[in-house]
Amino acid sequence: MNLKEVINILEDKGNSKELYFCEKNKDIYESVCPEVSEEIFEILIQNAIDSICKKSEDEWIQYNPTGFREGTLEICNIDYVGNYNEVINSFSSENIEIEKEKIEKFSFYCISIGEGNKNVKIFRRLTKFRKISTHGFLGVFMGNQLNKIDSQILGIDGDIDLIVYNNEIVILNHISLERIFKIEEQYEKKSKETMDRLRSTGKIENFDAFEEDCMNNLLTRKILTRMQSEDNDLSKCFDNFENIVTTIDMFELPLNVNTNNKSIIYESKDQIRDILLLARDSYYRSLIQEKPGIDNKV
Repeated sequence: MNLKEVINILEDKGNSKELYFCEKNKDIYESVCPEVSEEIFEILIQNAIDSICKKSEDEWIQYNPTGFREGTLEICNIDYVGNYNEVINSFSSENIEIEKEKIEKFSFYCISIGEGNKNVKIFRRLTKFRKISTHGFLGVFMGNQLNKIDSQILGIDGDIDLIVYNNEIVILNHISLERIFKIEEQYEKKSKETMDRLRSTGKIENFDAFEEDCMNNLLTRKILTRMQSEDNDLSKCFDNFENIVTTIDMFELPLNVNTNNKSIIYESKDQIRDILLLARDSYYRSLIQEKPGIDNKV
């Protein structure tokens, strides 16, 4: 993604602009498109430009579902998300009166600027005031007098979460990709593909139990998803089985092996991490001092 092009589109005052507030439900997304003053658009767009400029010098890396490294700017394709089009298709430009009860249910907003292949979308999650509005009240001082705010309040801060341009998503807030989109569905799909590759090796006994335990844990599904983008042929990850046995002995891993079948015997959930680290070729001995170590591959 070319961030200079993004900023040029944001700064072009002649571009069309729409603001959507969206509610993320379990089954569907529902959105509204209110009338917005030019002043508000200018504030939101300037917030986006400022956020981009702060991150423009960071190292660009592919989105990693298992963690975030400071000083980096993550990116992924819209296809990685899976339900991106579902969100966009929920956007309706129909101008309707917004019910008071609806406001506190909004999950995020999206600003859409420009047309066609010169369109930029900015996403940001909304601050919730539900607890305050339900059990207390919001107030404002007018002079020395405190007045209660009767209307429902939306919390919009100065940050942004995601930028979408040319079918790519730049992620300025790591957790936001999961909060805005239903990316857990992708974890399910991608992790199953990884499990199929591990199964094809024939090197893990009791594989059905191993797969069930892995797929029932969200963090493990994220790791399995991450493994697809690593430079490691999973179908051959256990081929040099003598080295697997040597590694198990060197690091005193709580794993038993079947020397006849040249396979690892899966027995309990606390073995999952070690088996996946073996599959990822994460155990090593340094070249200079020959010290053993583990690349945890965040």
